[in-house]
Amino acid sequence: MTLQKNILRIPRYFLIAMSVALAVAFSLTEAKGYTPEPYQKESKKSAKRLKEGGWQVFGKDKTIDEVLDEHYRTLSESKGKLMPLEGHGVANRVNVAVMKSKTDAARQYASMFETTVEGTTSTQIRNVEGDSTSSTVNMDSHILTNTEQKVKSLVPSAIFYRTLQNGKVEAFTLYLVNKTL
Repeated sequence: MTLQKNILRIPRYFLIAMSVALAVAFSLTEAKGYTPEPYQKESKKSAKRLKEGGWQVFGKDKTIDEVLDEHYRTLSESKGKLMPLEGHGVANRVNVAVMKSKTDAARQYASMFETTVEGTTSTQIRNVEGDSTSSTVNMDSHILTNTEQKVKSLVPSAIFYRTLQNGKVEAFTLYLVNKTL
C-alpha cells in the first residue's frame, strides 16, 4: 500500500516540475519576444525528461519532440495571451486515464472561471439598483452557459501516458488556454 502511494506521488512531483518548466519557458519567451531558441531548448529538456520517465504520445503519429516543439512554439508565439494548463489522471486503462486527465483539466479551467465570476458577480450585484434577485439569476445563468461553452471547447495540445509499476496507466493532457477568461 505504501509503495502504491509513493508511486502515485512521483507523477505529481513530475507534473509540478513540468508546470514550473512551462512557466519558465513562458516567461523567457515573453520577456524576449519571439525567439526560437528559448522554446526549443525548453522543448528538448521536457522531451528528454518525458522519454526518461517512459512517457508516450497518445493519439498522434508524432514523436514527443515534435509534439512538445509545437506546444512550446504556439505558447511562445502567443506573446503572453496563452498559458499552459495540465490535467492528470490514473486508471487501469489508457483511454480511461486520458479521460480522467481531460476531466481534471476541465475542472481546473472551470475553477479559474469560478474565481473570476465570483469577483465579477459581487461587483455587479453591488451596482444593481432595484430588484437584485432577478438580475443576479439572469447574470448567473449567462455566466454558467458561457463557462460551460468554454470548458467544452478545450482542445488538448498534447496527451501523454505511461504504465506505472503497479500496472495502472497514468496520463496527462496539456492545453493552451487564454489567460483572460
